[in-house]
Amino acid sequence: MHLHQPFGIVLTLGIVAMLSLFLFLSLREAKNVSSLLRFFLYGDDFKPLLFSATLIAANAGLSGSCLLIMYYGYLYGLAVFPFVWLFWILTQLASAITVNRVESLTQSRAGNSWFGSFGTLHEFIGASFGCNDVKATCALLSCCSYVGLIACELVVASHILNILFPNEPHIPFTHLPLRPFIFIAAVTLAIAVYNVRAGFRGVVQTDFVQWIIISLMVAVLCAVVLSQFDLIVSKYPANFSSTEDGIIQLVFNPDRQGVWGYVSFLISNIIFWGLWWPTAMDQWQRCAATKERSSSLSSFWGTVGVVPTLYFGVLSFAFVGIGTLIHITAPNSSLSPDLIRVVAGEVVAFGNTLSGPFIAAVLCAILIWGLICAAMSTIDTYIMSASHSIFPDFLARSRGTLAEQSNSDGDLAALQTARRVTGVVPLSVICMAIIFGIASDVYAFVYFSFSFMFAILPPLIVSLCGVAHRYPPRTAVVSLAVGASFAILGYSLALIPALEFGLRNNRPELVFWSYQGIYWWPILTALVGGSVFLVRGKSLPEGKPSLARSVRMRWGR
Repeated sequence: MHLHQPFGIVLTLGIVAMLSLFLFLSLREAKNVSSLLRFFLYGDDFKPLLFSATLIAANAGLSGSCLLIMYYGYLYGLAVFPFVWLFWILTQLASAITVNRVESLTQSRAGNSWFGSFGTLHEFIGASFGCNDVKATCALLSCCSYVGLIACELVVASHILNILFPNEPHIPFTHLPLRPFIFIAAVTLAIAVYNVRAGFRGVVQTDFVQWIIISLMVAVLCAVVLSQFDLIVSKYPANFSSTEDGIIQLVFNPDRQGVWGYVSFLISNIIFWGLWWPTAMDQWQRCAATKERSSSLSSFWGTVGVVPTLYFGVLSFAFVGIGTLIHITAPNSSLSPDLIRVVAGEVVAFGNTLSGPFIAAVLCAILIWGLICAAMSTIDTYIMSASHSIFPDFLARSRGTLAEQSNSDGDLAALQTARRVTGVVPLSVICMAIIFGIASDVYAFVYFSFSFMFAILPPLIVSLCGVAHRYPPRTAVVSLAVGASFAILGYSLALIPALEFGLRNNRPELVFWSYQGIYWWPILTALVGGSVFLVRGKSLPEGKPSLARSVRMRWGR
């Protein structure tokens, strides 16, 4: 689909206007950032509606959610929708269970609330083992994860913006369109401006508007899918397994490529989606910022509340449905972010049937703006998560918890250092995005980046089980190092090269099995790292839990 130049100009101006609004909303919060604590968290006025909006907006990202779910629909059809929704529900439940468990552990051992004690996941794990090195190693892995995920967002967003620039040349040796990448890199640096000034408070303010725009995009896609539902139903048996093939084939072999391949996909992704959220720093920032459990566990607005659960269900239906529609109408399309051109074409066609070219242009603009907001809401959140990992938890690890560092920062020197660190993160991300752009498919790097979170799972699970004090801290550090090394070696030496070879040489079977490995490798990363605890055994006797001592005393004493 080619856009007329005037419409492309209007669409670009709309993106600039959105960015200007986000800068205004966030920068006005800069005056409320009066301490290190309020820079990385939010403050006492973090309302449930804001919590829900920022939770949804940050997780409705491009590379990890929207387009990945569209891929699922393209590959497996509508039959995958119940499972995708289940993925979301599992992540929400896992997050809620983690919040409750940490709160109960901290209350019983330290006598005060987690929300008043720990600002990050790393602080909790480090306190459980009574060691700064554990906290710092977790922080380093989280930083690697978030830098990688932001880089993936930049790559995908560049392909989306490429819809404005037909026949655009690419950056040499990469698959990145030149002007779109420059544009999205500039957007990222602009995001860094309000990250540096307003911190997490600015992120939350922009997330609310981004949530509204993303919701409009989801509504448009739902309307397109429903308008074409008769076509989808009539063409479905020719493209996917249907009721004519039997219930087993419909549910467990929708792509007609074999039951075991699809079951492998389901099991690996059920585990993957169910376990990454508890180790996600951005979720801990949101929960810790509320300073109580009522917002994060609200039955209506909270992590497991009605609004997020239903919202992720509708979002999943929209993107699974649009992926299915693309497969039916353009079955030979390449599975890449360039599919957005096909999606935009479907939206324009739907608008024309409603009321002509003007409505079609408006709906197409909403689609592109919503996708850009999905990228931006993730980018600004993850920049803050990476910055939080680098400074308080890694560089300043010996100065205590975030709350303690903030209380001792009378001259605000630590706050200024945190702002400088935040400003460096986007530059690292842009360089990483160019490296990722060399590959034909960026989604392998999404799972690669998430695998660093899975390396953190074994120490987290040991901490949640309340037995971390039985192990020497070195066991946790070794577990983290082994897991991270396993992830790096597996993806860099085997999985990504195999996928690249398959894509470049049109070897669909190799591509299929490469993706099976890509799906499973984060889980194997957690298992390999966890084996360290099994091998080393419980080396310390039962005693007073180190968590209580760590909450009462400064780190390292």
